[in-house]
Amino acid sequence: DIVYRAAVGSRSRFERAAGDWRDKGALTVEREDVRQLSLVRGDESLLFTRGASPGNDEKGAPIAGEWSLAGAASPIDTESVELLVYTLSRIRAGEIHAAGYDAGLAAPAAVATLTLTDGSTHRLTLGTKEDERAAWVRVDDRPEVFRVASKIRAALLTPVTDLRDRRLSHFDRFAIDTA
Repeated sequence: DIVYRAAVGSRSRFERAAGDWRDKGALTVEREDVRQLSLVRGDESLLFTRGASPGNDEKGAPIAGEWSLAGAASPIDTESVELLVYTLSRIRAGEIHAAGYDAGLAAPAAVATLTLTDGSTHRLTLGTKEDERAAWVRVDDRPEVFRVASKIRAALLTPVTDLRDRRLSHFDRFAIDTA
């Protein structure tokens, strides 16, 4: 005769709109497979290329090659470019908008092309619509517009000067015997 009310949670987990069940992965590639990154931002065109692997690590996996920038006046920091590639290789959307959504994609702020080891490419187009917490991108030839984290905008608009190699020396710290 007693009725108890409990917050079980099962029904609330599944009561969602149809759009909430969509896969929100806009782009997923393995960063180790990216061989080239092309960035076009207005009149600026940058081409980063990953060099050949110098060998294998202790587990037998190939070590990633160093990144270089075509026509660079100074060396490029491989770790910074690797972080840029990592950010662009796994993009998850917060929202998915229809193809006609006005995100400033007609005259994009940046276009990035990731070229993989198998020769396939993925193109990211960054819209000019600005928000401090979000960015809007189109991936490849998919018609949808994805609202993504603002770190994607920051990565695509990173100034070249921030990618310069600022190390004063470069050697294996474990090779030091005495100092």
